[in-house]
Amino acid sequence: MDERSRALGSLNVALAAAVCCGVLAPPVASAQEPAVRVVLPSCPGGYGGLRLRRLLILELTDGGAGALELVSADDADPSDADPSSHEASSDEASAGRVTVRLEAACEGAGAIELAVRGGAGEPQVRQRLDLSEIGESARARAIAVAAAEQVRLQRLLAEEARENPRPTPPALAPPTVRAEVVVEPEVDDERPPALRGPEAALPSSDGVPVAGSLHVAFEARGFPELTTWPVGARVGGRVRLFDVLVLGFDLGPAFAAVERDAARVELWLVTVGFTVGARWPVSPEVALLGALHADLGYASFTGFTRAPVSSRGEGLSFALLATLGLDFAIGARVGFFVELDVGAAVVAQVAAAGDEDLAGTRGVALALRPGFRFSL
Repeated sequence: MDERSRALGSLNVALAAAVCCGVLAPPVASAQEPAVRVVLPSCPGGYGGLRLRRLLILELTDGGAGALELVSADDADPSDADPSSHEASSDEASAGRVTVRLEAACEGAGAIELAVRGGAGEPQVRQRLDLSEIGESARARAIAVAAAEQVRLQRLLAEEARENPRPTPPALAPPTVRAEVVVEPEVDDERPPALRGPEAALPSSDGVPVAGSLHVAFEARGFPELTTWPVGARVGGRVRLFDVLVLGFDLGPAFAAVERDAARVELWLVTVGFTVGARWPVSPEVALLGALHADLGYASFTGFTRAPVSSRGEGLSFALLATLGLDFAIGARVGFFVELDVGAAVVAQVAAAGDEDLAGTRGVALALRPGFRFSL
């Protein structure tokens, strides 16, 4: 070992002894460089003990930390107990002091937490350092290097925050409330008070409130007495007055084929229907319909092939029915509806072979009509 190495070794031993005995006083911070306080764990050995203290002095002073103070957690100021939540005092803020707290459990050296706090309003930095894969001889240096890096990071963040302060949002002005008084002219109403009501419910002199719609539907009809079940389609339109009264019409063809031992019968039925009823809204999307329906049409039977025909029953057909329906709004101008008709034939046509009635529109009349409505 040469003379220079022996001199440095003697200097290190003297420096360690001075720090251990508390003889070495912390250097005085310059006006330009803020001080750094390091709070060490109060564990015996202190995760490296004397060596950790020496390496912290070397790393932090080499990094330009300025004046340095090393204290044990037992001797630390109570204000340093929780760096993550405590705001620095005004004296610390003016001095620009940075506090580095090393937090660890004394039972083992598996990990250590580094918490770095600056002055009031400055950002705080925390890092968890895992020591489980670092050899015992290298742990003190790893802790010192990490502490120096976190101090530099905290100062960079604080400098950026000072150069780019967050703008204070402007105070919102309370909304302006304007009161408007409308004076309605007095109207002489000679009716008794009990008979007076909202004028909106009465027809205006300008006309009656009207709403119209068109619809297309599939229809399944039935005449159970002669087991005749025509199916077809219908188109029509309706007018709604005062949102309650409903007037409508529809028309369409229907076809049925009936198989008998005597013959095969095919029925073509073309009808025009007229509806008068009322509509009751159940909810904003659903309405109930109740109406009377008159069905006037022409029935024609064909296809007799296996027996002599005594009557073809071709001619006028007329039925009266009661209608019950539900209307579902599925858009601003589109709706789906389903209606059920129950009634009886007033004028019927029957196809017969001898004494046997084969098919016809006689007796009870039924109809099921699902479809789509399009408002005008």
